[in-house]
Amino acid sequence: MKKRWKAAILSLDGKIASRFLSAAREEGSLLCFLFHGLFESGEELRSGELDPQQGITVEMFRAFLGHFHEQGYGFVSPRQILEGLQPSGRHILLTFDDGYFNNVRALPMMEEFNAPAVFFVSSDHVREGDSPHRGGL
Repeated sequence: MKKRWKAAILSLDGKIASRFLSAAREEGSLLCFLFHGLFESGEELRSGELDPQQGITVEMFRAFLGHFHEQGYGFVSPRQILEGLQPSGRHILLTFDDGYFNNVRALPMMEEFNAPAVFFVSSDHVREGDSPHRGGL
């Protein structure tokens, strides 16, 4: 019963959001998205070897970048924000939290879509040799 309610609410939310976004003009926006790690595949995600803080695969990330690129958004860096963005533009700032090594999987797609990103590297993770693996390396 609980699963049905959840599915119904998510479905309704998706329909409302879709209609709202198609009616609203998103001009003059800066959207910020935070990622942690990228999984190579669904199998890697389900393996339990890595901590699935978000469960985003490389292909999902590529689709995400492609979608916003097709919708006319430009990916920006903090420097571009400080220098001033076009007020009527549609901008996206990408960030990766914790500095996990599997963030390097994003680099080819970032180059493909000319998408800069901010990587917040946790010095404790580096110092301790920690990774998104459960229990460290």
